[in-house]
Amino acid sequence: MSSSLKGRGFMVAAALAVAVGLAVGLIVWPPPAPRPIPRHVDPSAEADVLPLPRFMLLLVLKPLDDLVSYNFSGVSGELEALGNSYAPAGLRFLVDRFCTLMSRVAEDLNETDLLLDRAELAAALGLWGDVEAALGKAKVRLAQANVTCAELRLASKELAEAFSLPRLEVYARLEALESMIREMHRRLLGLLEVVERRPQLKATSITISVEPSTTWTGGAVSVAGRLTSMGEPLAGRGISLLVDGVRALSVPTASDGSFTARLSLPYLYKELVAVQAVYTPAESDAYLYAPSSAEAYVHLLFYTSTVIVEPVGTVMPGKAFTVRGCVEGAAAHPSYTVSISWAGGTLSTPLREGVFEAVLTVPDSIASGSYALKVSVPASDVFAPARGETAVTVERLPVRLEVNAPPVALAGFEAVVSGFFSSDGLREAAVRVSLAGQTRLANSSGGFAVGVGVPLTALTGLHACRVSVSPRDPWFEGASWEGEVLVVNPITMAAPVGLAAAAALKLAERRPKVGGRPSERGPPSGGGSEAAVPLREADSGALRLILNMYWEAVGVVEGALGVRMAPPTTIGEFLASASPMLGPLRGAFEVLSEAAERALYSPSLPVEMLPSARRALEELRGLRGARAS
Repeated sequence: MSSSLKGRGFMVAAALAVAVGLAVGLIVWPPPAPRPIPRHVDPSAEADVLPLPRFMLLLVLKPLDDLVSYNFSGVSGELEALGNSYAPAGLRFLVDRFCTLMSRVAEDLNETDLLLDRAELAAALGLWGDVEAALGKAKVRLAQANVTCAELRLASKELAEAFSLPRLEVYARLEALESMIREMHRRLLGLLEVVERRPQLKATSITISVEPSTTWTGGAVSVAGRLTSMGEPLAGRGISLLVDGVRALSVPTASDGSFTARLSLPYLYKELVAVQAVYTPAESDAYLYAPSSAEAYVHLLFYTSTVIVEPVGTVMPGKAFTVRGCVEGAAAHPSYTVSISWAGGTLSTPLREGVFEAVLTVPDSIASGSYALKVSVPASDVFAPARGETAVTVERLPVRLEVNAPPVALAGFEAVVSGFFSSDGLREAAVRVSLAGQTRLANSSGGFAVGVGVPLTALTGLHACRVSVSPRDPWFEGASWEGEVLVVNPITMAAPVGLAAAAALKLAERRPKVGGRPSERGPPSGGGSEAAVPLREADSGALRLILNMYWEAVGVVEGALGVRMAPPTTIGEFLASASPMLGPLRGAFEVLSEAAERALYSPSLPVEMLPSARRALEELRGLRGARAS
């Protein structure tokens, strides 16, 4: 029979032994229910503690201060801080309601403020339809804010009473908020009056011409035009000249409404650029004339270039590679440098006669994959900026890994996991082996044999075994392996068999002997063990009596020794803290502690437990006299 067949046979036999042993153990001896840790204070009976009033007041006032100072964006953050703060469960609804109402008021007032700004701008431009639409929405939002503010005042009153906050400071902020709403209302009424008495605006017309219509970028052009209203010239009005949407200069109109200017063009690299003349009524013209604009186009001339770039060689982490390229165009680009951006970094390299070359370092931690490498050439006068891009693929050398893991491991002993790894040029790597919650590390240049101690706490069954190889040189790819090992724990396997034997022995002891009666048999021999102590079912009165005696003993020990039994302290923890100071009375307190634990957790008590507890309490009561003397 081959070794592999023997190993499989052993695994099958071990698994069957474990299954049978566990099944017998579960049948004859179900495990006891988990015992709770005794506490002598019920946490649910403790009263909720309110947060400090000054701290709570600060959280309540901050969003109100932001709101009345028109810092609408800051209100949400302050309300989030208030909502996340501690509050007793019974009072949480007051905080949540305050935050909800504050959020509604802030949203309505912010929208009202934006609508009023929009209406004022539209009125200045004579766009009365836009003004009326904005004011109609503003009225609705402001009315909503006013109603919500009234609800907020009631909510703030209840919040201040519940958390003992200074009401005057809260009410002062609410007064400022109501004043803010009244100010917005006055602003709304003023705009409505402007709409009602708005004049009929006179239409205006403006013309523009540009010479020459084609020029090099960065050059200058002559601009001319005329502003009229109903055929009549408008003199002394300011005309704004814009290039590609950006204001360049302002010129006044002459007595005949005409205007002229010499306009220097910026360096723009667009084939067609708009030059615009805009008339915006101001001061007394704002409610008399309508705005107007006109535009002309200029064709711009400039040189363009093409950037060609490519990496040289294999790109691997931790190593350098070369990138080369050139800048081509109708004319030689005058720039002396090019900028190369790759892997989160940027560097400049010289551009000589249109050719560049640079050496780049690959970060050790970069992941394998494709990355964009970008090259840019800055603009220079009539030369437009140029850009090029290529994909750089980062690769790692693969590592071959083979692992020999034992099919079966014994808890409490060491399991050896061996194997080897290889790759061209690989010098050293860290080997990590994990089994049954234990991990071991080793350094190796190829072959490895790592011993992992399987703990006795490991349960019988299949456990994952993982092996990973991390090369020291970053240009190698890591490798990993995962399998399963059957762990056999002698303790967990022996326990079900032992329990079954103990159960069988007890059943045999209960059977009557041949030729005799059960009443004629004496007690089992063995003397003194806890299993031989006669037990009796404990009634509720005996249990309460033992617990009362224990708490009296705790009071005696606290008063005599100065130790305290805090709310979370268990019976065992208090015994451990008091024992060093009890001296010869330590045994008496141990008897009472054991009796209290049995009274809490056991349905039956030894027959001598209650008299022993009484004697122990009498001994401990002597501590009171010793303390008094």
